[in-house]
Amino acid sequence: MDRISTAGKNIDPISTAGKNIDPISTAGKNIDPISTAIVATIKGEFNTPDNQDVFDAYNRLKNKIKSKFGEKNEIFKTIADLEKKIRSKGLPVVLTEQVKAANAQQESDIVEVAENLLDIIRQQPGGIASYMI
Repeated sequence: MDRISTAGKNIDPISTAGKNIDPISTAGKNIDPISTAIVATIKGEFNTPDNQDVFDAYNRLKNKIKSKFGEKNEIFKTIADLEKKIRSKGLPVVLTEQVKAANAQQESDIVEVAENLLDIIRQQPGGIASYMI
């Protein structure tokens, strides 16, 4: 299982000192919901028609990103790369950096769709923590 770095400490994303944590807000440091939703969907292998609710929400998020930034934008290209290389450890980091550089987290319509996707993933067996960066 991958570990999350928080304030210089590596932690198990499932539990810390026996407590479940929400990886979106760890040690007061927020991780953007856009990257989180995309990575959790892909790494959790939820982006298939077998998981229709997640599949639909994931495609809504991709379409929002595509309509706002364009199909040739680095964010959209990295999502496509991550879909092909789901085990990549570097691409989620690159995606997070690209979302930040594009100020995508300031786009309320995209954030709303991402948060909706995260809510759906949280309802899946294992929740979201199993599929984090």
